[in-house]
Amino acid sequence: MLITIFFIFPLEAETVFLYLEDDWLTTDMRRGSEWIAGGLADGVMEQFFDAGYIVFDGENSFGVSGQPENRRISLLTAKKGGAHVLLEMVILYDEEEPVPASYPRGIRFSARRVETDASFLEEELLTAPFLTPAVQDEREVCRRLGAAAAKLVLEGM
Repeated sequence: MLITIFFIFPLEAETVFLYLEDDWLTTDMRRGSEWIAGGLADGVMEQFFDAGYIVFDGENSFGVSGQPENRRISLLTAKKGGAHVLLEMVILYDEEEPVPASYPRGIRFSARRVETDASFLEEELLTAPFLTPAVQDEREVCRRLGAAAAKLVLEGM
Protein backbone atom coordinates (compact mmCIF):
# COMPACT_ATOMS: atom_id res chain seq x y z
CA MET A 1 0.00 0.00 0.00
CA LEU A 2 2.86 2.36 0.78
CA ILE A 3 4.34 1.89 -2.69
CA THR A 4 1.00 2.80 -4.28
CA ILE A 5 0.84 6.03 -2.28
CA PHE A 6 4.35 6.96 -3.44
CA PHE A 7 3.34 6.68 -7.09
CA ILE A 8 0.07 8.55 -6.59
CA PHE A 9 1.85 11.57 -5.07
CA PRO A 10 4.89 12.32 -7.27
CA LEU A 11 7.78 14.26 -5.82
CA GLU A 12 8.03 17.85 -6.99
CA ALA A 13 11.38 19.57 -7.49
CA GLU A 14 11.81 23.14 -6.36
CA THR A 15 11.84 25.50 -9.33
CA VAL A 16 14.03 28.58 -9.89
CA PHE A 17 13.44 31.40 -12.39
CA LEU A 18 16.59 33.21 -13.59
CA TYR A 19 16.20 36.88 -14.55
CA LEU A 20 19.21 38.78 -15.94
CA GLU A 21 19.71 42.52 -16.33
CA ASP A 22 22.59 44.13 -18.17
CA ASP A 23 23.70 47.68 -17.40
CA TRP A 24 25.52 48.03 -20.76
CA LEU A 25 22.27 49.24 -22.29
CA THR A 26 22.35 52.21 -19.93
CA THR A 27 26.04 53.00 -20.50
CA ASP A 28 27.54 52.01 -23.84
CA MET A 29 27.34 49.03 -26.17
CA ARG A 30 29.59 46.17 -25.06
CA ARG A 31 31.01 43.56 -27.40
CA GLY A 32 29.68 40.10 -26.79
CA SER A 33 27.10 40.84 -24.09
CA GLU A 34 24.99 37.90 -25.31
CA TRP A 35 27.96 35.61 -24.60
CA ILE A 36 28.32 37.08 -21.14
CA ALA A 37 24.64 36.55 -20.33
CA GLY A 38 24.74 33.07 -21.88
CA GLY A 39 27.80 32.10 -19.86
CA LEU A 40 26.24 33.30 -16.61
CA ALA A 41 23.01 31.43 -17.34
CA ASP A 42 24.95 28.24 -18.18
CA GLY A 43 26.80 28.35 -14.86
CA VAL A 44 23.65 29.01 -12.86
CA MET A 45 21.66 26.28 -14.58
CA GLU A 46 24.41 23.67 -14.25
CA GLN A 47 24.67 24.20 -10.50
CA PHE A 48 20.93 24.07 -9.87
CA PHE A 49 20.36 21.07 -12.16
CA ASP A 50 23.20 19.18 -10.48
CA ALA A 51 21.56 19.91 -7.10
CA GLY A 52 18.19 18.56 -8.32
CA TYR A 53 16.40 21.85 -9.03
CA ILE A 54 14.50 22.87 -12.12
CA VAL A 55 15.77 26.18 -13.53
CA PHE A 56 14.26 28.21 -16.33
CA ASP A 57 14.49 31.56 -18.01
CA GLY A 58 12.30 32.76 -20.83
CA GLU A 59 10.90 35.56 -22.95
CA ASN A 60 10.88 38.04 -20.06
CA SER A 61 14.17 36.92 -18.58
CA PHE A 62 16.50 39.69 -19.76
CA GLY A 63 16.11 43.40 -19.13
CA VAL A 64 17.76 46.78 -19.00
CA SER A 65 19.25 47.51 -15.59
CA GLY A 66 17.56 50.14 -13.45
CA GLN A 67 14.10 50.04 -15.01
CA PRO A 68 11.43 50.29 -12.26
CA GLU A 69 9.13 47.73 -13.89
CA ASN A 70 11.80 44.98 -13.94
CA ARG A 71 11.10 43.78 -10.40
CA ARG A 72 7.37 43.47 -11.06
CA ILE A 73 7.86 41.76 -14.45
CA SER A 74 10.40 39.26 -13.12
CA LEU A 75 8.20 38.36 -10.14
CA LEU A 76 5.07 37.95 -12.29
CA THR A 77 6.98 35.81 -14.79
CA ALA A 78 8.33 33.64 -11.98
CA LYS A 79 4.82 33.19 -10.53
CA LYS A 80 3.34 32.42 -13.94
CA GLY A 81 6.03 29.78 -14.54
CA GLY A 82 5.44 28.13 -11.16
CA ALA A 83 8.82 29.09 -9.71
CA HIS A 84 9.49 28.86 -6.00
CA VAL A 85 12.62 31.04 -6.13
CA LEU A 86 13.45 34.10 -8.24
CA LEU A 87 17.14 34.69 -8.92
CA GLU A 88 17.78 38.19 -10.29
CA MET A 89 21.23 39.06 -11.63
CA VAL A 90 22.55 42.39 -12.83
CA ILE A 91 25.65 42.29 -15.03
CA LEU A 92 27.91 45.17 -13.99
CA TYR A 93 30.54 47.03 -16.04
CA ASP A 94 33.13 49.50 -14.81
CA GLU A 95 36.12 50.76 -16.75
CA GLU A 96 38.05 51.38 -13.53
CA GLU A 97 38.25 47.69 -12.59
CA PRO A 98 41.45 45.82 -13.57
CA VAL A 99 39.73 43.48 -16.04
CA PRO A 100 39.57 43.71 -19.86
CA ALA A 101 36.75 45.91 -21.17
CA SER A 102 34.96 42.97 -22.81
CA TYR A 103 34.44 41.32 -19.43
CA PRO A 104 31.86 42.54 -16.95
CA ARG A 105 33.15 44.00 -13.69
CA GLY A 106 30.98 41.46 -11.92
CA ILE A 107 27.41 40.66 -10.99
CA ARG A 108 25.02 41.78 -8.31
CA PHE A 109 22.33 39.26 -7.51
CA SER A 110 19.46 38.57 -5.16
CA ALA A 111 17.33 35.50 -4.47
CA ARG A 112 13.73 35.74 -3.30
CA ARG A 113 10.96 33.36 -2.37
CA VAL A 114 8.27 33.94 -4.99
CA GLU A 115 5.30 33.15 -2.76
CA THR A 116 6.21 35.72 -0.10
CA ASP A 117 8.44 38.05 -2.19
CA ALA A 118 10.95 37.76 0.67
CA SER A 119 14.63 38.14 -0.19
CA PHE A 120 16.96 35.60 1.43
CA LEU A 121 20.24 36.55 -0.25
CA GLU A 122 21.82 39.67 -1.77
CA GLU A 123 25.42 39.51 -2.95
CA GLU A 124 27.93 40.90 -5.41
CA LEU A 125 30.74 38.93 -7.05
CA LEU A 126 33.61 40.42 -9.04
CA THR A 127 34.93 38.89 -12.24
CA ALA A 128 38.66 39.41 -11.54
CA PRO A 129 39.10 36.31 -9.30
CA PHE A 130 37.70 34.12 -12.09
CA LEU A 131 40.22 35.34 -14.69
CA THR A 132 43.31 33.15 -14.67
CA PRO A 133 46.10 32.61 -17.19
CA ALA A 134 44.46 29.29 -18.08
CA VAL A 135 40.90 30.68 -18.30
CA GLN A 136 40.51 33.77 -20.46
CA ASP A 137 37.51 32.79 -22.59
CA GLU A 138 34.76 35.32 -21.91
CA ARG A 139 31.95 32.77 -21.83
CA GLU A 140 33.86 30.34 -19.58
CA VAL A 141 34.82 33.08 -17.12
CA CYS A 142 31.16 34.12 -16.94
CA ARG A 143 30.02 30.49 -16.60
CA ARG A 144 32.28 30.16 -13.55
CA LEU A 145 30.98 33.45 -12.16
CA GLY A 146 27.36 32.28 -12.60
CA ALA A 147 28.16 28.92 -11.00
CA ALA A 148 29.71 30.64 -7.97
CA ALA A 149 26.60 32.79 -7.56
CA ALA A 150 24.34 29.74 -7.81
CA LYS A 151 26.38 27.93 -5.15
CA LEU A 152 25.82 30.86 -2.76
CA VAL A 153 22.09 30.80 -3.46
CA LEU A 154 21.93 27.05 -2.90
CA GLU A 155 23.71 27.47 0.44
CA GLY A 156 21.12 30.09 1.42
CA MET A 157 18.18 27.88 0.52
